[in-house]
Amino acid sequence: MTTTPGGRLVRTGKGTDLVLTRRFRAPATDVWASITDPERSARWFGRWEGDAAPDAPSRCRWRSRTTRRGATC
Repeated sequence: MTTTPGGRLVRTGKGTDLVLTRRFRAPATDVWASITDPERSARWFGRWEGDAAPDAPSRCRWRSRTTRRGATC
């Protein structure tokens, strides 16, 4: 795993997956809750809705800190 945050889109047979790479100094259970609970993850990258399960559809919206432009997935 890299220490530099990164992200990429991966095409699958069912659509496109967003893969984010991060490293945190926190217990895995706390990190998992932070990315699967919409209220907590909103602090990191924006609000989303859907089911936080593998292969489950979801919708998200966030704004770039540098460009202030929004994106929807």
